[in-house]
Amino acid sequence: WDFLVDAQLWSASFLAGIVRAAIPFGFIWTPLLDDLVTAVSFLETESLKRVSYYRYTTQFVKDLLANNYTTGGPGTELPSPIHTIRLTGASLGGGLAMITAAQTGTNAISISGMNAMLPRHTFDPPVTEEALNAHTLNTLPDRDFISRMGDPARLYQRLECRAPRSSILGCHSVWRS
Repeated sequence: WDFLVDAQLWSASFLAGIVRAAIPFGFIWTPLLDDLVTAVSFLETESLKRVSYYRYTTQFVKDLLANNYTTGGPGTELPSPIHTIRLTGASLGGGLAMITAAQTGTNAISISGMNAMLPRHTFDPPVTEEALNAHTLNTLPDRDFISRMGDPARLYQRLECRAPRSSILGCHSVWRS
């Protein structure tokens, strides 16, 4: 049931996408959608804080960076420090990786991840557009409606999906991306 908990983070972004698609010339309203997502998420603030996994992943990465975590582990003679942390994830986990990367200044690669540009102000602490543009990369397979929710950051790669057209979730599979 983790996917339901994580999906709650993007529910306002999903609503904004529906509004943009339903209104004629909906792309004109894109600058206002950010405010719409913030307003809708304000109603869910307390429940989101209780269930948001990104808060745990962000704290974990911050702890690694603050303690100069070593790959050798305790008791090794020559521990080698971690110089670079890179996060990865697929689907909702990719969205969480992008949030954590933007909040900690690390880099993330997401496969068919939920985009964090529209809901960026709803996270605690909020994520900046600049941080998402600088630290995240998302792959966007065509016909994958999950990775199309929200607006992508600057770094993304569109992919051709070769799944049969009758397969609703075929393009969301990490094996096809």
